[in-house]
Amino acid sequence: MKDKLWIGFDLDGTLAHYDHWRGASHIGEPIPYMIDKLKDLSKKFRIKIFTARVGSVYPDQIDECRTAIIDWCKKHIELELPITSEKDQHMIACYDDRAKQVLSNSGICIEEELKRIVLEYEVGIIDIHQLRDSVTKLTKVQNV
Repeated sequence: MKDKLWIGFDLDGTLAHYDHWRGASHIGEPIPYMIDKLKDLSKKFRIKIFTARVGSVYPDQIDECRTAIIDWCKKHIELELPITSEKDQHMIACYDDRAKQVLSNSGICIEEELKRIVLEYEVGIIDIHQLRDSVTKLTKVQNV
């Protein structure tokens, strides 16, 4: 089972700079912080490029996109990684610039909850110790 577990990394805006669509074969410059994180996690986990570029919206561009991604990964990550647009039960984490993290089985959006906790601290509803405890509880690692 553990060998089936994987972590997804979005391409545009997460691993590679993205400001607008420039065509299937154009991928922006690498974002060093995320490239380093991917390489570090690849020592312990299976990694996949998780991108809409190979999804069903533009089926006529999938092959061109896939080739561009393979070449980009070889050049900038020095790894050949599987590419997918689908998640499954084996995906344990996803790094994506557009995702909003929800605390499992709660419906609580972590970003919104963090903002609420900080506001409570700023207006004096909670003290620094309660702030620290609330943030620690909220941000504990769920999967990875």
